[in-house]
Amino acid sequence: MVSMARTPQEKEEAVNLSLPTLASAPDYPYGLSISLGDAELAKLGFEIGDLAIDDMVHLHCMAVVTSTSHNAVSGGPDCCRVELQITHISAEDENEENEENDTVEDKPMGVARKNISSRLYK
Repeated sequence: MVSMARTPQEKEEAVNLSLPTLASAPDYPYGLSISLGDAELAKLGFEIGDLAIDDMVHLHCMAVVTSTSHNAVSGGPDCCRVELQITHISAEDENEENEENDTVEDKPMGVARKNISSRLYK
């Protein structure tokens, strides 16, 4: 995995473009934050209250929970929302992976899993 945090130089460049001070420059670039609502959380197997701020979530990337909200509405269903800041990402060429998987059938399952996890957790 590669840390997506901005380097001091990248923060300084961001300050020069639009931000008033280096101290206020965000650690991570815009676009690495995602918001999951009720439907998305349910699909991922999370229930209301499962995630708290600063929890780390593994999405084939690492993300820290930065915001949670839970609203109860009179006569309506509860509603929740979680914001995640992606901090580390691993990526690979799917075409290359598919070519490798064509030959993985000849290898023991443990070998294939070890190769995949070694790419995810650098």
